[in-house]
Amino acid sequence: MSSRYSPTHHGTGHSETDHARRAEHARYVVLLKGASNIFMALGIMFLPIAVYDGPIPAFVSKMTGLQFIYRDADPGGTFALAALIMAAGVAALSAGMSHYEDAYKVIATMNAAFAYIGLLACIFSPKKFGSSVLLLGALQDVVWFLMIINAGGYTMSETFGMQHAYERMKRKRDELRHEQERRDREHQIRGEKDYVEKEGYGATGSTNTTSTGGGGGERHSGQHYQQQQPHSTMSASSGGGFGGSGFGTGVQHHGGTGSGGQQHQQQRYGAVPSGIEGEFGSHGLKTEKVRGFEHQ
Repeated sequence: MSSRYSPTHHGTGHSETDHARRAEHARYVVLLKGASNIFMALGIMFLPIAVYDGPIPAFVSKMTGLQFIYRDADPGGTFALAALIMAAGVAALSAGMSHYEDAYKVIATMNAAFAYIGLLACIFSPKKFGSSVLLLGALQDVVWFLMIINAGGYTMSETFGMQHAYERMKRKRDELRHEQERRDREHQIRGEKDYVEKEGYGATGSTNTTSTGGGGGERHSGQHYQQQQPHSTMSASSGGGFGGSGFGTGVQHHGGTGSGGQQHQQQRYGAVPSGIEGEFGSHGLKTEKVRGFEHQ
């Protein structure tokens, strides 16, 4: 979008007022440039001795060695040059009538381009393409270019249109950087989420395994105890008594069953001294049972 200013607008800030003032100065320079080109074109057409093949171009040709071209030697080329200068002057007047700063920059760029091409021709091909009139015109356009950009406060890159390209490249670079940062954040969040899910799954699996294993172990122990209890009671009531005697230090539920068997024996055969069991083990208990039969 082209920038526009209003000469009647009074900004609230110092920068806005200064910008409008500089743009107005650039507009005046562009108008002056257009008027100068028109008068120069008319001079080449109708009064060539003043601006084309007069004493000033002759002096420049003598000092620099460039060609000195007379209008009568190439009237067609002279008229074509005058037409181009006239067109540049009209374009400058049209740009000066507007309030768009881009129009002033275009006129400045046109002058810079003409000066660049003219200077190159005079430097690298002075005998074939260069001439004293071309050198004077190129130097004049250099002056106009500097006057326009200084009056408007423009930069070289801004005048040539490179500023907008640089800004677009900068915005594109910022967008790419923001996109890369967004992808990095998403990748980091995804990685943390996967890690949390993995760690949570491992912890849940360990807990379930422990709970299931523990419960299964308890149920298994209960079933084993229920299965072993009748057998142990039967063994103890038949006279084994292995839990309370020698095998009482082994499995816990065998010991309990053995104590029950010993109590059953005491009720049937009489009290058995604990010393005999502790001293002789199962053999002492057997000897005591024999004595009980003899006593009966």
